[in-house]
Amino acid sequence: MRKYLAIAVLLLAGCASTDSKVYDNSLVTNPSVPIMRIEPRYPEGIKGINGYVKAECTINESGKVDKITVLESVPKGVFDKEALRALKRWIYKPAELNGKAVKTKHEVQLDWSAG
Repeated sequence: MRKYLAIAVLLLAGCASTDSKVYDNSLVTNPSVPIMRIEPRYPEGIKGINGYVKAECTINESGKVDKITVLESVPKGVFDKEALRALKRWIYKPAELNGKAVKTKHEVQLDWSAG
């Protein structure tokens, strides 16, 4: 009986541990704010090309970038790797909802200029 009670307590604790909801930055009490941005490098072996990468990312409760999805890139695939490398290193002041840090979703665009 104690074994089943212990399992039930562990399951309940796991279900109540964290809020996995990701909020839009416009719906929180205090939006997340970037405090450190790493500029992406111009890729080696590429010359004279302008472009951009639009990405969606999730900022976790600690202010780190959790998930990144490339939404659009021009020219396709040329700057994606550098965009992901830079975005993974960005740090934010986490968003808050009623005094509690929460996950938020952001859309960002990184631009490259050849000149």
